[in-house]
Amino acid sequence: MARRWVDEPFALIPIDSIKSDSPVTLWMAREMGSPHSNILRVLNSMYNQAPYVKKEDDKRDLLQLTLFWIDWIDNLHRAEETILFPLIGEVTGGPNIMEANIQQHEAFQPGFAKLQEYATACRDPSESEVSFNAEQYVNLVDAFVYEFRQHLVDEVASFAAIDVAGDEAAERALKKAYGDFDGQMRAESDKASPPMLPMVLGSSDTEFEGGAHFWPEVPAWARYMVHHYFERRYRNVWRLLPSDMWGRRRELAFGPSR
Repeated sequence: MARRWVDEPFALIPIDSIKSDSPVTLWMAREMGSPHSNILRVLNSMYNQAPYVKKEDDKRDLLQLTLFWIDWIDNLHRAEETILFPLIGEVTGGPNIMEANIQQHEAFQPGFAKLQEYATACRDPSESEVSFNAEQYVNLVDAFVYEFRQHLVDEVASFAAIDVAGDEAAERALKKAYGDFDGQMRAESDKASPPMLPMVLGSSDTEFEGGAHFWPEVPAWARYMVHHYFERRYRNVWRLLPSDMWGRRRELAFGPSR
């Protein structure tokens, strides 16, 4: 098996250990925990490769992946705050039920903004005097990552704790709300420029927890289409991802042995 780097340093979200009194809120928590692990795999991939990227073209690819990753999370949080969280509030009768999670979004946003500003400046050195420095890149991530990862854990716990057990109408409404949110996110991924699908699929893992919670569930033809069509434009960027478009683990492009 290829050398594995992206389970650390920032631990993934364990899916098997999630508990909830309702099968629907359990499903929701697992559905959110899985993409959160994908997000962490990309972060670990970038963080671990940064010290070993030396050529200017390779640096630009890492910086571009960083900007795409930030866009992915920004879009996710925007959809949560405008679509999913209000719907959960309507179903539960608690309009502020997800307020703590929204406050967490705001808490690490300044750190994201600094990383985004740095990556943009370093990616286009002809337009700025900033050049890529791996230590500075890592320090910028370190400045927000622990709050960020805790948020990813807490948000999954918030879904699992929603109290609708035994209320079939509320459970149906919650499942529909999450389905609407998920459909919107997938539609936006298709339309994004560039499409985010390569990053979503390239951060999945068929082996995580024995493959019991492999995410996302998409038909095989869709993975072929992403590989042969969507992946082409930014292939040099996507090569830094930890998996191929089928979620098969691969050795990172840059490391101490490469």
